[in-house]
Amino acid sequence: MKLPALALGFTLVELMVVIAVVAISLAIAVPNFAQFVDTNRFQSLSSALIADMANARAEAIRRGSYMGICASTDGSSCSGSGADWSRGWIVFVDINQDGTPVASAILQVQNLGGTAVASGTSGFRFVPSGEVRGLSSGGVRIGNSVAITLTNTTSNASKTISVAPYGLIRGN
Repeated sequence: MKLPALALGFTLVELMVVIAVVAISLAIAVPNFAQFVDTNRFQSLSSALIADMANARAEAIRRGSYMGICASTDGSSCSGSGADWSRGWIVFVDINQDGTPVASAILQVQNLGGTAVASGTSGFRFVPSGEVRGLSSGGVRIGNSVAITLTNTTSNASKTISVAPYGLIRGN
C-alpha cells in the first residue's frame, strides 16, 4: 500500500487567512505610526529651536559679540512686530548691534515646514555676557523671560520655550 505524499506549501485558505491578519494589523498600526511620526517631528522642531538658542548664546560668549535670533518669513530678515514665527527663524551675528541681520552674517535658517505654529516675542539678542536683550537699537534689557510657544498644527500639543534675562533656556 502506498503512503500519501507529504503536502508542501500553503493552501489557498491558509494564504487568505494570513493576508487578512496582516491587513488587520496594518489597519491598526498605520494611524498610530502616523501620529508617532507627527509627534516626533514636532519634538525635533522644538529641540531645534532650543539648540539654535543655545548655540546663539554660546557664540555670543565665544565671539564676544551680539547674536540675534528672530522670526523670519523669508530666511534673510526679521519678521518685525507681530511675532510671526510660523515660517521659521534665523540666527545671526548682529554686526551693527541694531537687531537687523546682514546677509553675510546669518548663521542658521530654520523652516517650520507647516509642522507647528509659533508665537511669542518677534526676536531677541544675546550679548557677549550671555544675557538677553531686545532686538531694538540700544538693546533694552528684558525684565521678564522671553517666551515662544510652539503649537503642533495637527494634534494641538504645545511647548513653551523660555529664556530668562540672564540667558537660561528652558523648554516645558
